[in-house]
Amino acid sequence: MFTLSVRNCGVIAIRFITRSMSTVKLGCENPKPYPPEGYVDEVIKNLYGLKVKACKELDSYDDRNYHVIVEENHFNSFIQKTCKDGYILKIFNHIESKLTPFQDAQIALLEHQKEKGFKIPEIVKTLMGELKSLENILVDRKDEDQTGESERHDYVMRLQTFIPGIIIQKVPYTADLMYQVGKLGGQFDKCLSDFTHPAFTQSGSRWYFSGIPTVMDFIGSVKDPEKAAVIKSIIQAYHHEVEPNLSKLSQGVIHGDMNEQNTLVVCEDEALLKYKVTAFIDFGDSHYAPYVWEISMMMAYMMLDSKVLDPITAAGHVLAGYLSEIKLNAIEMDVLKTCMAARLAQSITYGAHTYEQNPTNNYVLTTAKTGWQMLLKLWQTPKEELYKQWREIIASYEI
Repeated sequence: MFTLSVRNCGVIAIRFITRSMSTVKLGCENPKPYPPEGYVDEVIKNLYGLKVKACKELDSYDDRNYHVIVEENHFNSFIQKTCKDGYILKIFNHIESKLTPFQDAQIALLEHQKEKGFKIPEIVKTLMGELKSLENILVDRKDEDQTGESERHDYVMRLQTFIPGIIIQKVPYTADLMYQVGKLGGQFDKCLSDFTHPAFTQSGSRWYFSGIPTVMDFIGSVKDPEKAAVIKSIIQAYHHEVEPNLSKLSQGVIHGDMNEQNTLVVCEDEALLKYKVTAFIDFGDSHYAPYVWEISMMMAYMMLDSKVLDPITAAGHVLAGYLSEIKLNAIEMDVLKTCMAARLAQSITYGAHTYEQNPTNNYVLTTAKTGWQMLLKLWQTPKEELYKQWREIIASYEI
């Protein structure tokens, strides 16, 4: 059962919650939307004047993403021609939906990068010409999270064009491909160097660089004492090595989640394992942070599924690509290992905590599948050995 309230087809009037995202996202509440059967078709028709031919839900952490294919005929005056590859309907969780300025910041970032020539999803306007819509849904959650309760929440929704491609996780990792990942990531951040939005500095999230210390608030979700001890040692290293040097780390607006599932490639020659990195997706964690946080995340996540290439080597080629666009100073290079480990610790710990809240969401355990193995490999490898290997890789590109 559900009710759909279309508020002037997308005109949003919502107060800004002054609490930071780090505050509102850390509770035990499960904020993920639970749109009922038939809802997506209905909202696509009523808000955007499009008729759905096919719909598939995509993986998501705490939002909902739907890939929809629509018929050519439509009654939206803001659409010249429907996208043959379809669209993504993104329904933000009800907590982030309260952060209207943050939603506006994401839209501004997309427009900025589009003007810079990046392959970026184009936002589709509603029938009333709005770039997003706030909808109120009443959902019977009896079959969703076992609470047996009906809940009504407001959810921000956005429709954007679908970017075709292969998630990089599904293809073999080569040195060239990893270098491409780093280089495109560096280009992305470099093009954001002249972009700013107050929401990216005023809001916070546990997934942000500033959220690393909050990992300890959820350490109880890591049930293995030995693994919990590793997480604690990493966070302690962050406090001792990174925090004292925060003022010396160069910063800017970053993507914030260039992981193995948010990086798209196209196949150029499958027999030769030749792929081209074409785009990054999912800008929900974009924020103002040190560039070393961006590259450390990329390196850490690309280690997870590197089967052809040694994971440490793969990370080195990602670093080389990034440095070809954005240079890191000596302190930033020095804290790189700790930042990489901190990100994996974040992902593993938060994933375990979120799974406790919602055992039906297996997606939140994605990092943990190979994450523990990679985290231990990274953390237990002497820093000198790591950096020696990475310096040799960087030198091979004559950077």
